[in-house]
Amino acid sequence: MRAKGKVKLPSERLSSFLKFFYSFTKIEILMNFLLNGERIELTTKDLSLSGMLQQQQIDANRGMALAVNDQVIPKSDWDHYQLSENDQILIIKATQGG
Repeated sequence: MRAKGKVKLPSERLSSFLKFFYSFTKIEILMNFLLNGERIELTTKDLSLSGMLQQQQIDANRGMALAVNDQVIPKSDWDHYQLSENDQILIIKATQGG
């Protein structure tokens, strides 16, 4: 017997479904992420790493690395790597000093 009430989908499946569904509409929804430990919301317009940088107005300069859920993503993949709801994104910037 099935319990009455709402059905809860795993977050990856729900995220994939929402991306697919909203790709056919002009409606944009907000999805939650952690960026360097702070909660941010992104629109579903472009959920690639490059899109996230653009939405957050972060200049993708030389000497910067991105990690998603503790996995470093090569810069060559930033345009194609799609974020999922509640991903933890870490921006690492190299600095000079002495």
